[in-house]
Amino acid sequence: MDLYICVKKNFLHMTILLAITQTHWGGAQQYVYDIALGYMTAGHTVVVAAGEDAQHSTLFQKLNAKGIETHALRSLRRSFHPVHDILAIVEFSRLLQSIQPNLVHLNSSKMSIIGTLGLRHSRLTAKLIYTAHGWVFHEDHHPARTYVYTWLEKYTAPDKDAIITVSQKDADTAYTVLGYPKEKTHCIHLGISTHTPMPASEAKKKLSTQYGVPNTQGQILFGTIANFYHTKGIDIYLHALALLAKEQGLPPWHAIIIGDGEQKKILQSLIETYHLQQQVTLPGFIAEASSYVPAFDWYVLPSRKEGFPYVLLEAATANIPIIATNVGGVSEFVEDTKTGFLVTPKNPQDLRRALHDALQTPATTKESMQKNLAGALKQYQFKSMITQTLALVQAIFQEAP
Repeated sequence: MDLYICVKKNFLHMTILLAITQTHWGGAQQYVYDIALGYMTAGHTVVVAAGEDAQHSTLFQKLNAKGIETHALRSLRRSFHPVHDILAIVEFSRLLQSIQPNLVHLNSSKMSIIGTLGLRHSRLTAKLIYTAHGWVFHEDHHPARTYVYTWLEKYTAPDKDAIITVSQKDADTAYTVLGYPKEKTHCIHLGISTHTPMPASEAKKKLSTQYGVPNTQGQILFGTIANFYHTKGIDIYLHALALLAKEQGLPPWHAIIIGDGEQKKILQSLIETYHLQQQVTLPGFIAEASSYVPAFDWYVLPSRKEGFPYVLLEAATANIPIIATNVGGVSEFVEDTKTGFLVTPKNPQDLRRALHDALQTPATTKESMQKNLAGALKQYQFKSMITQTLALVQAIFQEAP
């Protein structure tokens, strides 16, 4: 409780509703879980709502285990659908009227729009915070859809009492593209709690025995954990691996890509097309997948779009250098040749170059990268994220009407 004493002073008990579009476990879901625990530990009543088959999700199971109430929004979908979206607004409005929260904390672009319009419809006077985990208009949408998403972000912006971004780059976008007032926009970096990772030898052995990942002496293992969406760039990664596989004289290597999602069949087909069956393992969804990160020699993040990926912190905690596309706030953590390699997004040739360089990186250089990662990680602590968020909430409620 010491963490919250400075924030809780003169801070009344509240009911807080956290909401997110989907519950497939990822960085945004980890954030919702962490913030929910932070609010609860600070003495508030917390309720979490989500769509996309939320009821039996990992997120809801973890929250329920902590005694946090959850609600599935059955009309809410990740993809755009006018009928479902209108129904989701009405459904969220009814949930608000039932819970009567003092604060609504929205997460993800879709939930930002649905939640804001739902709050308007409910006619409640709750305060509203929105955490943007990357901007949806940075995705590869049709120009017309990008325009609609951008317009909706601007249209709902005045209702929000504060906007949190997880990277400074996204905060800058909030000012320049969306016109959010600077005084309402706050960059609060993600934080990770300190823990002792599984020993690398044990993690490698488990991946070998349970999922068939080769554990050959001297083999370099590239590791990735992702939901299989277009934005995650796994198709580009496979193209880069296919290019790498054609090179001669490299140390033995293997790639494991942990996850599941709508593009799984496409990715399996690409592995066959590129003849990568012996070099790439897709084990599917693995609960607590981050526990296997110590088995990796390099963490690879090939995304087309990100806000700030939580997996970077998990890799750094396990002392694993990173190969990542320069998207969102990635460059605020990954410094090229210092903590890993930065590559151009959507560019398989540049990603192949970084993978090649990783295979040729001397042990002393890799050790230097690991040391630099430990230093960078000090700026991304769980305690700091929770304290800053609670202080922001307190400031919102102390503002004059």
